[in-house]
Amino acid sequence: MTAIHCDHFIRMRFDRAVVISEYLRLVGDSASVRAKVASLFVSTAGQKTVNQAHVGSITISLPPLAEQHRIVARVEELMKLCDALEQSGRLADEQHARLTSTLFDAMAASESAHALAKNWQRIAEHFDLMLDRPEAIDALEQTILQLAVRGLLVPQDANDEPARSLRQRIHSERAGLFASGAAKREKTLKPVEEGEAAFSLPKTWAWVRFDELVRADKPIAYGVLVPGPDTPDGVPFVRLADLSLHSPAAKPEKSISADVDAQFARTRLEGGEILLGVVGSVGKLGVAPDSWKGANIARAICRVVPTSLVDRRYVLNLLQSEFMKIRFIGDTRTLAQPTLNVGLIRECPTPLPPLAEQYRIVARVEELRCLCAQLRERLVEARRTQSQLADALVAEIA
Repeated sequence: MTAIHCDHFIRMRFDRAVVISEYLRLVGDSASVRAKVASLFVSTAGQKTVNQAHVGSITISLPPLAEQHRIVARVEELMKLCDALEQSGRLADEQHARLTSTLFDAMAASESAHALAKNWQRIAEHFDLMLDRPEAIDALEQTILQLAVRGLLVPQDANDEPARSLRQRIHSERAGLFASGAAKREKTLKPVEEGEAAFSLPKTWAWVRFDELVRADKPIAYGVLVPGPDTPDGVPFVRLADLSLHSPAAKPEKSISADVDAQFARTRLEGGEILLGVVGSVGKLGVAPDSWKGANIARAICRVVPTSLVDRRYVLNLLQSEFMKIRFIGDTRTLAQPTLNVGLIRECPTPLPPLAEQYRIVARVEELRCLCAQLRERLVEARRTQSQLADALVAEIA
């Protein structure tokens, strides 16, 4: 077969009595030679190139011809083994994903404490097999949140003030703020109808609109629409990239001018607000630390300030649950990016437990999440030990 190559290639021919091309191909694929080639790059017409002189200057190790053949044969053997292991690993991953999805979904969908116990037993029988990788622990943590918002994580107490009474107190508080002029009246939302309920709730719980959990004088609101150029020493400006539930920066990276901030005083932060992504990364969450007091937020974020009559930590757990995430993603509108309207957040049907049970749920979730963190650490330690063992074996062979 006759063929020619373009000028982006360099053709090399070697004396096969001294070196075999298969061995040189392996050498050329090695990290050390690739790094050497990269160090010789020059930019020509916006592209990185190397020339024949660069390639010819590279020094390589050359074993005897017979050993080259043995090296090539051994590498091919090991690569076939790696391919087989990779294929086996993919199959195992798929099987594992199906197993965890099936069992965790069944547990999250439990309709009673009895069904939950039965579904948990199925997981317990495969515990070590299922929770041997980080994504399975993530799925377990999400299942915990699903159970929490369905009233299946902690037992109900008949002595608790029922959620319908708590709701009445919330409405009384809101009415007082409206009457005093401290809060502006929003459009009245209809009660949650039976067909909107995603699942059945314990008798002491109630379905409410999400907006009923929010302070009337601090309504859900978008942030700054047009921030303008970054202003050194201006008003700190919180973007989606700044949101974090665990380790937010002491101060946002960007700032806006005081003139722009003055137009959006309604979303100026006091510290402690829940911040929710509503453009692009819909559902991304963060909590404003006290050090962000006086900062403002981007249009891609909305501020949520729960009423003092509910536990803010329960609201945060609720927003992290797959139940709420699915509702929000399903309600997005696609403009330039997926966008969630604040009005849809306000209207979202939301499960509300008695306040005392909210406290118990939060405590139980925190306890179980600590256990999940310990499981993750065990996995990291096990993999670290495996790596150290492999290094020791290789060093011993060498």
